[in-house]
Amino acid sequence: MQGPLAIPNQDCLSRSVTSPFAKELLDYEIPNTAKIPNLKTHNGTTDPDNHIDTYEWMMTSLKLDERFWCTYFPTTLDGNAGTWFKTLRPGSIYNFGQLKYLFLTNFMQLRKYNSDSHSIIGCKQKEGESVREYFTRFTNATLDVPGHDEGLIAGYFTWGLLPGPLSQKLMRKKPQTRAELKEKVERYLRQEEGEGTKQAYLNAMTTKRHSPIHTEVPGRSEHFGRGKRPLGRFRPFGRDDRRGCPPDVYVVADKPQTAKAPKARYCEYHKSKTHETTNC
Repeated sequence: MQGPLAIPNQDCLSRSVTSPFAKELLDYEIPNTAKIPNLKTHNGTTDPDNHIDTYEWMMTSLKLDERFWCTYFPTTLDGNAGTWFKTLRPGSIYNFGQLKYLFLTNFMQLRKYNSDSHSIIGCKQKEGESVREYFTRFTNATLDVPGHDEGLIAGYFTWGLLPGPLSQKLMRKKPQTRAELKEKVERYLRQEEGEGTKQAYLNAMTTKRHSPIHTEVPGRSEHFGRGKRPLGRFRPFGRDDRRGCPPDVYVVADKPQTAKAPKARYCEYHKSKTHETTNC
């Protein structure tokens, strides 16, 4: 809603020539301090009940006189609704209840009627429609269904499902309330989305394992599948590529022996190093 809107000039609301209001309504003086929010206008193409409900709630909350309800109501009409108001017989409206009745009767073809059990039964899952889409559509279709048992509404939803895992689960253990139905459906959707994510991951991994390996070689570009590596990429250690040729023979020189120093001579008998004892 917008900011406060000042009350229009009293003269604009009380033209005795064209006004359908009775004299006592036209003689009511609107307080100069009276201000109300700018209400959305009704142009004769939407549900009249919504407009009346909003208008009455606003007037009640502001604790305004019912005579003011009547004289201010025309300012919330435009288009076809404004044209209709001008056709009312002058001096024929004495209270807001009468004005409300005439307004709703004239635009009754635009009233939104509550759904009944027949419309609920006709709400079924369509081919190609996901469970989430069907549940959202079914919920919106049953919001304004009065006087029906919640367990019965949950049964209608199960009956309208296409054959599948969810319908089997709900048939085994039927939900008794809207809240229980919502919990079961949302749990199923979480599991379904989790399995979908897992399957997408497995498919990506399978595609990656079977995709060809791209190997860059100077001067050329080739693709090698699994197990088809290019020859010569890995060379065995110590391999001799000179096929048919005798291997080279290398001669390893003996390691020179270091000469041992002569054993020192010593004579035990003469106690002398000039000769050995055996030479005495």
